[in-house]
Amino acid sequence: MAFRKLFARWLQLAPIVLPVWLFVGWALWGGSAWGVLGLAVLTPVVFVVLGVLALLVWARPAVRTEKAVTWRDVGMFGILDLAIIGIGFYGDAAVGWTVVAVIAAIVAFWYALIALLQDGARAAKTQFDAGAAFERGAGAPGQVPPFGPATPNAAPTDLGEVIVVREARKDGEG
Repeated sequence: MAFRKLFARWLQLAPIVLPVWLFVGWALWGGSAWGVLGLAVLTPVVFVVLGVLALLVWARPAVRTEKAVTWRDVGMFGILDLAIIGIGFYGDAAVGWTVVAVIAAIVAFWYALIALLQDGARAAKTQFDAGAAFERGAGAPGQVPPFGPATPNAAPTDLGEVIVVREARKDGEG
């Protein structure tokens, strides 16, 4: 659980740390003029993609309550992060790491979106079930709620005398 909590914090830091790593890697191993142009395009894209993915993960109710991601999240985003780190070495394998990173980002996006929808549906169902249980147990057994019958076959409740108060207007209307 501690590792999953730590990884959840890493997801918040990754949109900043990994683009910076791309700059550091370019300074150490890159060096071409075309690399600067590629870096100028790549780093904002990496920042936005990792930021959106982190928001999708942290939007899930289970992640917010536990402050930890699932093991699937660790695997999914671990592959993506390792691919981005691999790009930062700017060697002969940088193109391969880029392909892996793009595929991993697409898969991670759809995974995070589906997990968010499923987790949200699960949380909504839990709340709905809790509300239904509360409504069932709201009154004493056999007691009819004061504002009408709880079931269609129950007898209506007599509220007694009802007094209607109307405000008189100065112009004589009403």
